[in-house]
Amino acid sequence: MATVTTEHPSAARPPAGPERGPGWRKRWPFALGAVAILVVIALLWLVFGHDSGGDTGSGTRGGILVPAVVGMPAAEAQSKLEAKGLKVETEQETQSRVGTHGMVIGQKPGGLAYASAGDKVTLVIGHEDIAVPDLANTPVPSAVDALKARNLVATIAPAAADSTYAPGLVASLSPAAGTVLAPGAEVTIVPASGYTTVPDLRRMCLADARNALQVAGLQLGTVIETIDDDTIYTYDPAAWTNAAHTSVEASGFGRVPVAAPVLVYVTPNGGC
Repeated sequence: MATVTTEHPSAARPPAGPERGPGWRKRWPFALGAVAILVVIALLWLVFGHDSGGDTGSGTRGGILVPAVVGMPAAEAQSKLEAKGLKVETEQETQSRVGTHGMVIGQKPGGLAYASAGDKVTLVIGHEDIAVPDLANTPVPSAVDALKARNLVATIAPAAADSTYAPGLVASLSPAAGTVLAPGAEVTIVPASGYTTVPDLRRMCLADARNALQVAGLQLGTVIETIDDDTIYTYDPAAWTNAAHTSVEASGFGRVPVAAPVLVYVTPNGGC
């Protein structure tokens, strides 16, 4: 006997959805691409559009994009931040770093953070300590170059000074060698006049007198024995130039050319 299967009337079939033909498969990649483009545009507006147009802080909380100013001169960085409606405070870096003087080496909050009008941005300003080099007995042009190489400004004093150095050489610097300065500071070069002062050699042994003359930039010239009993060692206040050995009268312990030989008198015991 044959069995007949009947479908219950209440068992409804789900409605048939619209058929997706071959055209849908071709269109869905374009739809995803359009969505991706909209997302990129939105992100670009958040990053750049919010920071454009000279916004001075009229937005809501977090509406100002803090400019990144590390590496800028301090004055330029401050102007840029204040133009955004932000307050600026500065603090000095404690450690000297080459090439950072007057430059922003740190900021808080950092660049690309969001802030509100009137919020504070702290800038860390770098500095560089430069020690004045010892340039005594150096040719003046070479000293100028050496100071410029250290980012210092060299000036030359109008008047030369007596020293133990020959004319055309550096007698001294102002500020003195070893002084710590900031880049761009001025250092004055004092040229040597080529003259020095004869030291007081009285009551010295001959060896000590020779050393004293060398320290003064002079030479021990002719030594003549005398029977002078008043001093153990004395000298004639006259000096000779190296070239012609002509007498140059020195008044007392006078001013004579550098490297000049000095004639001295010594008692019989003056050599010690």
